[in-house]
Amino acid sequence: MERLFDAGALDVTFSPITMKKSRPGTLVSVLTRCDKLDALRESFFRNSTTIGFRETKVNRVSLKREEEKLTGSFGSAREKTVFYGDKKLRSKIEFEDRAKLARERGISLDEAEGIIAQAAKRT
Repeated sequence: MERLFDAGALDVTFSPITMKKSRPGTLVSVLTRCDKLDALRESFFRNSTTIGFRETKVNRVSLKREEEKLTGSFGSAREKTVFYGDKKLRSKIEFEDRAKLARERGISLDEAEGIIAQAAKRT
């Protein structure tokens, strides 16, 4: 997964599946931009045991996003806000930033988000 992200993947998922002759396998799904296809193809062949794969082109639809840096006694964190048109839908503190604080303090992700939300100064 890490090498696929390094090669330009926007998203990577693994799903356990049953292959022909009832053999276990893993379905690897990758979302990327067209200009990254060659690098991802090379990564698949060099870093896995596959001898082939299927490609399907899809359209990606996403919301407008704005990111803001939050600072406080917890350190710093990023908050992402998404919009539909000009209407703000929701904000969320980035998972990696919540997880880092949760690990450092031995607390849950929800508790970490609460600490960040209460103590944050937007910059």
